[in-house]
Amino acid sequence: MNNPGWTPETDETQAADYNAEMIKSLTFEDTGGFTGLDHRFLGTRGYRWWSSRLAALISRFGVERVRRSVSAVDWFPYASNRFKRPRYVLPSQAFTFRLVEQAASRRAVIVATRGLRMWVDAVPALEGRLMVTRNPQSTHISPGNCPPGVFEAICSAIEQHV
Repeated sequence: MNNPGWTPETDETQAADYNAEMIKSLTFEDTGGFTGLDHRFLGTRGYRWWSSRLAALISRFGVERVRRSVSAVDWFPYASNRFKRPRYVLPSQAFTFRLVEQAASRRAVIVATRGLRMWVDAVPALEGRLMVTRNPQSTHISPGNCPPGVFEAICSAIEQHV
């Protein structure tokens, strides 16, 4: 992703416990898996968004298995009305880029739904191995939005993940 979107409803729909869990996730205190698919937050905007984006994987593996197997990383992790690439790399971005570089070094399957060139510029280890979706306007991870072999590679990685 490039960055999370923001609307006036964003602040209103984010429950305090959801925000607390997100902070745990960002500080590596959370061990339960991807917060965006946590059943405790079923009614939140984030849950609805992620469950629709990952619906094909959830249909195949179930929500809990997908929750334990995926992660989402934003190139610029700050909500905004409109994305504009900053001129400088912020410390939080540098940290994010290091995490992605570590994931690449352990041969994790990494999929970019948007910003392919920005990701490769930031993390050169992704060159030639970053998987992409077909339509940057659609962030769904599905057979229809993935080029041949990409959805299958994601499924294979989930099957191998314990």
